[in-house]
Amino acid sequence: MGRVAEFALTQIKALQRTPGAPMPRPAQCQLVKRIAGHGVAAQAGVAPKDFLAAVDGQPASRLSPRLYMTHVAQRTYSFYSRPRHESIEVVTSGIDVGVIVEPTTPAIRATYNPKNNDPTALEILWAGRDFEALEDLSAKTLQDGRERGSPALLFHGASLYESGRLDAGAGEILEYLSKYGSNWTMNFGGIARYYVGLEARRRGREAEALEIWKEAFQYHPVDRMAELIEKATGQRPSPPASVWLQRRFPVDYAYPSFDVPEPQTLSLADALAPMSNDQLFAVCLLATYRSNGPYADFLLRWNNYATFLHPFFAGLHVLTSRKERYPDREYHYEREAEVRKLGLPFHLLHEHDEQVMMTVLPPGSPAIFLLDRTGTVVYQGDLDSVDVWDALASVSA
Repeated sequence: MGRVAEFALTQIKALQRTPGAPMPRPAQCQLVKRIAGHGVAAQAGVAPKDFLAAVDGQPASRLSPRLYMTHVAQRTYSFYSRPRHESIEVVTSGIDVGVIVEPTTPAIRATYNPKNNDPTALEILWAGRDFEALEDLSAKTLQDGRERGSPALLFHGASLYESGRLDAGAGEILEYLSKYGSNWTMNFGGIARYYVGLEARRRGREAEALEIWKEAFQYHPVDRMAELIEKATGQRPSPPASVWLQRRFPVDYAYPSFDVPEPQTLSLADALAPMSNDQLFAVCLLATYRSNGPYADFLLRWNNYATFLHPFFAGLHVLTSRKERYPDREYHYEREAEVRKLGLPFHLLHEHDEQVMMTVLPPGSPAIFLLDRTGTVVYQGDLDSVDVWDALASVSA
């Protein structure tokens, strides 16, 4: 057993498995979508497709899947294994336990509030092919002209298309893609292109449909896109891999820090020099942004990692070509202050020459890299709670 798995076991304060336990109501649960092989949840016996029934005694359906948003010293999880008909009660520290969960479709039906417009919940219904609920909830979100510029329009069009109202559905999907799609994340653009390809095939343009599906897969590499491409070509596509994985980080940068009382020039080489073999160093590229929503969310996750996983991390550099704060985003900078107080090295660096950005060409902002002590990239992505455990395990003896 590696050091990371051994560490995960130390975070379990109590564990009880009860065979033959009754299954909780799916409408009160969240579904385990992904799990880190060496994380806390895996050590407790949790597996993909299990239910998360409750957290600290509250039904999981009432809680955000982003448990890292709140900081606690201890948590109690109630999972349920459907294949084994077994409840798993585990008390842990406040550490991120290494699972990605999402509401069940019955939970979304029971709790969705159209006034709050939750595109993620609508995408879960789409992925689960619950098109009846998708039409109902997206229509309520769009009622009286509200939220027409959001993915609710896309998902309403998708629900129409899937129910056979092809022209009406295609019209709404094209309206979303042409007018509003650039304002939203790439996964929604991929779903829209999926239907544009279906429409091209319906009109006899097979070659055009295939090219659109390939583009859709680049935007959103999920099974539904891959299956269409495989049927058309006989080959199943794979998600694009980072060109930097298992290569040295391409720029040995040295930049001045900012937003601190005593700025100093800090280099990547100096950050890596004192690291041990089983430590990682994080580099976050903001490119031309000073902050944005995904960056603020990453800092909430990093807060948990820096609090509980600090033995495995040497620090974090955030590189940006813009030093000036945006006037309306103080809550972003509060996240930075919270991370700085934790003591694990955290520095904002002014990438004044944009050399790293122009060399790496990050696909979005933020782009997060984890480097080992040699400067080799062992991870690139969003660094969610499964990714972090898996990355640490990859360098743990």
